[in-house]
Amino acid sequence: MDHPLPDAAPRRRAPTVVAVIVVLILGVVAATLAVMLLTRGDGSVAMPSASASATASRPPTSTSDTPSPSLAPEPSDGTSAAPSAEASAFARPSEVLPLGSELRVTADSLRIRQGPGVERPITGVVNAGDLLFLTGIENPRLAPITADGFAWYPVAFMPGYSGWPIEPADSDGRVVGWIAAESASESFVELVVPQCPDSVSDLAAVVALTPYERVACFGDETLTLEGTYGCPFCDSLTQPYATDPAWLAEWTHHLDVLVPSWGEYPPFPGSIVMATPPDVEPIGPDRRGSVLRVTGHFDDPRSADCSITPEPAAGADPPHEEAVEWYCRERFVVESWEAIGTDPAYEALIPG
Repeated sequence: MDHPLPDAAPRRRAPTVVAVIVVLILGVVAATLAVMLLTRGDGSVAMPSASASATASRPPTSTSDTPSPSLAPEPSDGTSAAPSAEASAFARPSEVLPLGSELRVTADSLRIRQGPGVERPITGVVNAGDLLFLTGIENPRLAPITADGFAWYPVAFMPGYSGWPIEPADSDGRVVGWIAAESASESFVELVVPQCPDSVSDLAAVVALTPYERVACFGDETLTLEGTYGCPFCDSLTQPYATDPAWLAEWTHHLDVLVPSWGEYPPFPGSIVMATPPDVEPIGPDRRGSVLRVTGHFDDPRSADCSITPEPAAGADPPHEEAVEWYCRERFVVESWEAIGTDPAYEALIPG
């Protein structure tokens, strides 16, 4: 029987934009979540620089010792995966891989498929040591899909690239799809240890971290960040599920993003997804394109009470409670904010 290798969406030229969090991502993400990834166009746009903080990210690093993907056999009962050590002492979910995290392949090889299941078409192959970005969970559970004896997760992969969640400037070789992360007896990937900065000087340093790293590195520490508010091409994304509390858990927070600047787009500059509680003045859609100074925190304790309820559907499973909690923990909860300027590049990106 064909073994653990997931479906990956067909490779495409159009890069993607990370929007949540959930990640948020962090972005970006799932078709039903529409949290982490948004599609962006091919053409570059020349625009004046914004007054927000400059874009920065962890530089892409090459995994030069990693062999290029080949159609090697995937892990099977007769092929053991490399041992998976404890990733770190940082908090992490106990039952699921955290959304918006980076994974390292520990199996000799692993197939990327168009969907969860060993019969789905193969769109790529990754090898031991390759780095994957967990883009989101494309189903209402926010948890892996179990099929053919494996737990399947959607990921993004770019050969030799490790700068997630920032999208590679040249995404021509990027592959997205599903990998079989584990079976009942062994794991084929491991969570990459969070790489925490010694200090945070601006928003660019924060968006360069994966949504999971932001929680692991900062906890609920109060941060003050400056950036451009809003996404100029996200209005088509809708709210598919009932959430509670809505201010923290609803999907449409992909509109409440803070980016370092739109002046260098493309590539997408990265973002954090914000959530504004009822006792804080709403930012409001009229502030989109404004440069804001926002004080807030990740890992809000109210995340433990987050719930997401999908629309009734035949065979739909309830959301995974721990995955939902982590989805909310990765939100940047606003404590206060003020408008300090405007981003001249924002308006130029609005469609139409």
